[in-house]
Amino acid sequence: MIKKNVAIISGKTAGKLSRLLGNNGSTLPGVVAIKIDPNIIRKLSHQIKNFIFITGTNGKTTTSNLLAHLLRSTGMRILNNFEGANMVSGVAACLINNTTILGHLHYDYAVLEIDEASLPVILKQITPQMLIITNFFRDQLDRYGEIDMLIKDIEKAIH
Repeated sequence: MIKKNVAIISGKTAGKLSRLLGNNGSTLPGVVAIKIDPNIIRKLSHQIKNFIFITGTNGKTTTSNLLAHLLRSTGMRILNNFEGANMVSGVAACLINNTTILGHLHYDYAVLEIDEASLPVILKQITPQMLIITNFFRDQLDRYGEIDMLIKDIEKAIH
């Protein structure tokens, strides 16, 4: 409990300082929080009943933001990483930035864009109720290597 609280306060403080210095700071709160508590994503995610993950090479941001907007229009409280910070530190930052200082999240759904290579890591901490995969293209071979290996890693993480 203390580790979680220190991670939240430190992450929030790092993000505020970064923004005061003129930086975006979209992932910094997550980077700091994970260093303090590597299980911060798991610990915070238990408060949200429904997770929807969107992953793939193209269309993640548009799809997740559109879906979040549609759900919000029904009156639901939606957590969404609209800025596109979609790697592990970005997901942690989204949770940290939207939690109260005491670590409470008040959302009906989390609609999160997830980087395709980060998906297996995040699936170890959160089990979504829905996973939307847009597509896989070979345009990021410099980051992920062979696309077939990436797809196999995701298949293994899902099962």
